[in-house]
Amino acid sequence: MSTDARDRLREIHAELADPSVLNLSYTLGLEGPLDVDALAWAFDRIAETFPSLGAADGADMFGLHDFSDPNTQGQLTGVIDQVRRHRFDIDTDPLLLARCLTLGPSRHILVIAIHHSAADGWSLSAIARALGRYYAALLNGQEAEIDTVLDPTDAAPASERRLARERDELSKDLAGLDRNASLTVANSTGSEPLVRFTRSYSSSFAKAMELAAKQARVTAFAAIAGTVARKVLEALERREILVGTTILNRHSSSDLLVDAPLYQGSLFRIAQTYDWKDIGSRVAAASGRMLPYAQQLEIARAAMESNGPVTPPLFVFADTHPLSALSLEDITIRFLDASDEDDQPLPAIRMADIVFFWRSGPGGATGNLIVPASLGPVGKGLIDKIDEALKTLAGDTIAETPEVRPWAPGLVARDAPLVDGLSPVGRLALSSVYGE
Repeated sequence: MSTDARDRLREIHAELADPSVLNLSYTLGLEGPLDVDALAWAFDRIAETFPSLGAADGADMFGLHDFSDPNTQGQLTGVIDQVRRHRFDIDTDPLLLARCLTLGPSRHILVIAIHHSAADGWSLSAIARALGRYYAALLNGQEAEIDTVLDPTDAAPASERRLARERDELSKDLAGLDRNASLTVANSTGSEPLVRFTRSYSSSFAKAMELAAKQARVTAFAAIAGTVARKVLEALERREILVGTTILNRHSSSDLLVDAPLYQGSLFRIAQTYDWKDIGSRVAAASGRMLPYAQQLEIARAAMESNGPVTPPLFVFADTHPLSALSLEDITIRFLDASDEDDQPLPAIRMADIVFFWRSGPGGATGNLIVPASLGPVGKGLIDKIDEALKTLAGDTIAETPEVRPWAPGLVARDAPLVDGLSPVGRLALSSVYGE
């Protein structure tokens, strides 16, 4: 992440009513005897290794909550959400917050939130690997060797060089675009409660999906998008398209304003002739430039149209949340309105009628289907059909038990829920914490 991007994120933080949308977070399920003191010491080392987090020591960032009493476990989802939605004071607070939730002698949940101005997706894994390494060393009675002091926002120099080249190329494309371009959209009236259906997949499935997509000469994401689109068309005959992802991190769509300042992620289309690399590089470059939101969407639209029309228009899904929707010929864009707790109207929220988003990592993946409550019965059958089609596409049998991986001596991490009732983010343990 460039210094300009970091400064821009701090400006955005000051402008947002709820700056917690700029938090990055992950939740890790741990099984085995946990040495809380060693984990606290590991966070001390993290404070030394990553001074840009602004923590004097681990105590500034780390805390413990005891949920070993079964009567208290109903509060888990709320506590996890509180950590993820923590409102950092970026002028005085450490920019990382971690809580270990103890469910019993051998069951724990580690929740970490970090402000996006202090780290990006590339550097989260660097922080996570360092944490696991320090913890394991201290657990074994060894002196934890401190890494070279790092700025986590500079953890991806190779990516920065690549994006620099793409930005140079994009600057030529921008000359022909209207910098005040906007989208033609229409609001629906009212709103309707939403229902979510989730299916979990092992890391072996994700690898099989990548191989199947490679053989088909498309990205794994493209293969999944095509499969989902076909099933939605079969079930509902929908002709709506949803394109893009957000980085304002991983909250529900009702948390994200229409004029959100960032647009990052993949761009997908259903056709054999699309130049996926061209589209992806344009969107990535636009993100790196921190261009106005409407202009970034215009770049994405131009990139899509330069690769040919969408025929027929299809429902397509986003990999995180359904904020971005492009206005293309013969494609319907739908809206839902949202209100806050005091019934004060908020800006309209961009969202298609039906959304499927996919989250993946080294430890596994989840597929999430969101439908209006009125389509709940249809959604249940639809997610089952999507699940079956994805398994057929990957040619892989999904393991009934979640995959486990070593995190430290005597301690393993799971990419599945440790307790019932956790929110989706609680169920999805991002395995970058314990992987190399």
